[in-house]
Amino acid sequence: MRFLLFLPLVSLFPLSAFADEIVPQDGAWTTQMTEVTLTEACPAETTAAVLPQFEQSLEQPSTREVEFGGRFDPNLLEEGERPYGWSQTGDNTWEGAMLSDGDQKIGIATLTVQSDALISVLGEVELAPMLNPAEDPDFTAMFPPGCSAQMTFQINHDG
Repeated sequence: MRFLLFLPLVSLFPLSAFADEIVPQDGAWTTQMTEVTLTEACPAETTAAVLPQFEQSLEQPSTREVEFGGRFDPNLLEEGERPYGWSQTGDNTWEGAMLSDGDQKIGIATLTVQSDALISVLGEVELAPMLNPAEDPDFTAMFPPGCSAQMTFQINHDG
């Protein structure tokens, strides 16, 4: 009799909301920006000045040790002081918002665990609040609303 009463309660509380999650391997992971573009809202002179600086990042991968411990947590991949505040949106997909020092949303990212050895990230960040939080009027003309950098990253397990 106890078993029959317990069975319906188990069905109300699934063990995992995302049953087909891929768990990445523990070990060394290398992050590499693979593509960067600026949106059409950026003036030509802004693109000419800023895009080469972003493109330098294409040649600068970073590697670090990550221990996932049997469960994927995108926060373990973050480097730097601006957390994304990730939320899981699917089995292997996460969305996050990049925040400025003043907690203003300045960018968004979608992270997808492709396999236990490959993670991809698509991100977009508004340039004006990222580069000049004081909002200098001359600076604002160079970085109008909608002027953003769109970036693609590949994060590979290296062993």
